[in-house]
Amino acid sequence: MNRLLSFRLNASQKKYIGLQIAAGLFTILLGKIVAVYFDPAEFGKYFIYTSAVSIYTMVIATPLIQAFRHFYFKDKEDLVHFFRSIFLWMAFFVLIVLLILGTSGVLPFLFVALIIGQILAQNNSALQIANINIHGNTTFQGVLQVLTPVFNLLLIFFIVFALHKQASVFLWASLIGAELIILGLGYYYFLDNRGVKLFSLKRLISSPRFTALIRYVKPLMLLPVFIWIVNNLDRYLIDYFYSKEEVGIYSAAYSIGAKIFLLLAGGIIAYLNASVYKQVADPSQRENVYRDTVRRLGAYILFGFGIVVVIWFASDLIGRILLSAKYEASFALIPYLAMANLLVTSLFFIEQVIYALGDTKVVLYHYIVGAISNIGLNLLLIPGWGVFGAAWAMILSTCIQLFFLFWLFRLRLKPKPAIL
Repeated sequence: MNRLLSFRLNASQKKYIGLQIAAGLFTILLGKIVAVYFDPAEFGKYFIYTSAVSIYTMVIATPLIQAFRHFYFKDKEDLVHFFRSIFLWMAFFVLIVLLILGTSGVLPFLFVALIIGQILAQNNSALQIANINIHGNTTFQGVLQVLTPVFNLLLIFFIVFALHKQASVFLWASLIGAELIILGLGYYYFLDNRGVKLFSLKRLISSPRFTALIRYVKPLMLLPVFIWIVNNLDRYLIDYFYSKEEVGIYSAAYSIGAKIFLLLAGGIIAYLNASVYKQVADPSQRENVYRDTVRRLGAYILFGFGIVVVIWFASDLIGRILLSAKYEASFALIPYLAMANLLVTSLFFIEQVIYALGDTKVVLYHYIVGAISNIGLNLLLIPGWGVFGAAWAMILSTCIQLFFLFWLFRLRLKPKPAIL
């Protein structure tokens, strides 16, 4: 344990931690303002609507970003332009479909416009963030994390207070606006080779790298369906059996746990990305990968459990500080969903190594197990126990998922004992 905790921070690490703390404080302030000015029913409606949009990100952006990190340490030549070309061609085909649906009246045109804005932002900003991260530029990444909640706070003032628009307009606008500012800053920072042309569709498909990419991402193309079930099904079932107001209550409590542990785990994972991928790419370091990952995971769970205990005894105080009286029914839920988010973010430490190894089928398998257990437990517990049933379903299904993933990880990487 002493080896895990005995380290010194250099100037860059201290700056990154400071930026993480600043981002966390601004995010907490944003959540407080939303809880004061927006009703649970509107908050629940926002989560129901936006979960549908998230499918695109999971289908296209997530698999390609993981592939970018995987290929970075194998062949860097033209890598950014190769992946940017893929993103833009994918966006082109999706946008044509959306415009057809919007102009034909199948989808509301405003809804289509918002999705288009999100797609254009996420396609490019995700690649730029990955590029920043893989280069180890944690300072710039920390600045982006601070600017996102700050930009959202400015949107609250401008749209809600200055223009006196309804809450749903703010929520949608902030979603798109946060992505657009990351897109703009990411492009400003990384588009140095402006004279380099993007790949044509013919050149892209005929590239040997494209064949390797398809082989890598093929299992991940099914992954979004199961991730969506794990992350969003509970809200739809709460809405079906109860109401959107209950969805808002559940989502508010969930957001507290998510803010704490996504910020904590996200910062650690982002900081470790470059070193983990380098370690996996070096055959001489493979034996250390399993040991180091288990140590990091154990230290994170131990530290995180301590945070959950504190939240358990202070949940009412935390709810009053970070939310508002409108969400009082969610205060008792906060420690349960904090525990759930601790387990969810624990998966990231193993997934990081699996992605680096290129064993994407393992990621698919453990999310299939998570989705099946999540569906069964949600259907069993939500009708009788409501939002508390959803919280317990998430805790139990994530425990099953974590044990299954660790078992697969152990089979793949644990050093075999020497035969005498």
